[in-house]
Amino acid sequence: LEGSGQLYSYASDRTKYTLLVPKNEAWEYHDPTIDFQIDPITGMLTPKEPSGDAEDEWKDVAKSTWVSIVNMNTASGEYTLSKGAGTQVIPSVIPFNYWFVKDGKITCSDFFNAYLIPNYAYRDKIFVDFEEVTNNGNSWSNGKAYVYDNSEEVGGVFDYTSGSSMQNTFATNSVSGYPYHLFAQLIKKAGMVIEDVFISGLMGKRTIAFIPVNEAIKKALEEKRIPGAERLTAENITLTLEQGGITLGDEEKASLAAYLKSYFIDAGANAISTAAYPGSPMKSGIYSTVNGLSMKYTDSGNGLSVQLTGSYSNKVFTGQECQIDGQYWYFPFSYSDGCFHLITSIL
Repeated sequence: LEGSGQLYSYASDRTKYTLLVPKNEAWEYHDPTIDFQIDPITGMLTPKEPSGDAEDEWKDVAKSTWVSIVNMNTASGEYTLSKGAGTQVIPSVIPFNYWFVKDGKITCSDFFNAYLIPNYAYRDKIFVDFEEVTNNGNSWSNGKAYVYDNSEEVGGVFDYTSGSSMQNTFATNSVSGYPYHLFAQLIKKAGMVIEDVFISGLMGKRTIAFIPVNEAIKKALEEKRIPGAERLTAENITLTLEQGGITLGDEEKASLAAYLKSYFIDAGANAISTAAYPGSPMKSGIYSTVNGLSMKYTDSGNGLSVQLTGSYSNKVFTGQECQIDGQYWYFPFSYSDGCFHLITSIL
């Protein structure tokens, strides 16, 4: 708090906060490592981070680093974190960065994104224990505070997702074990990837996406239900020409790209400032997709669903209602440029 320059703000009674406090050993596992060293002049513990300079290995931690860490571990308002069964989503003060509570344990959205890594050995360590810190058994005057454990394998201090991009996640995916792998390959086949980083039509936007799982894409390809992808299969979609793969023509690419954009909602254009999850400020309603169709979004309180309506290829239609995959507890996979949920069928 002192390094961030926000100590006096948190000492004020004007605003209530909920503050997460990492245990001391968590800093050892933070990336980059933050080491508390004794200053030879003052004799006080001083935080240092790697400098990248072989002669002067450590440097003072930048104020911006402290600000981002403090903000990621702060929520505006007073929240009671549940130690019982069930789930909670708590927004940090950084947009599209969250705390997820499940069955009495907690994690942050950046750590939770690792849940989708195929065969991830530390999946059971993403959520860690926490406990409330009181004022000698009494309440604090300006909010609540909790101290949380750390996971050496996943990461120590909850951090924010400013450096991670949803677009880049899809644009660079090449590992078939990810549940969105086939959708990512369709994006590539449609010629939508720009400089291996961005996705055409999404650049400069923060989007909320609903991505069909591999099984749904495979079935739709078999049934030739994806516009522009009628010649593709789950088997040939990743093959090069030398391996017997298929290159789509310009008309096929345009048709496929237009279709894929219907899975993305532009948060800015729809005046949405939050990710989608049960109980989110994003309420049930009709939202416009990036390609101009209408998406009916329904929050039932204990689940989510989406449904497309509109005109596509000169045809007016109402698509099937698609359920969000509940095996991830309806927590959004959240990034600096948006978030996504997985759905169990195509729109």
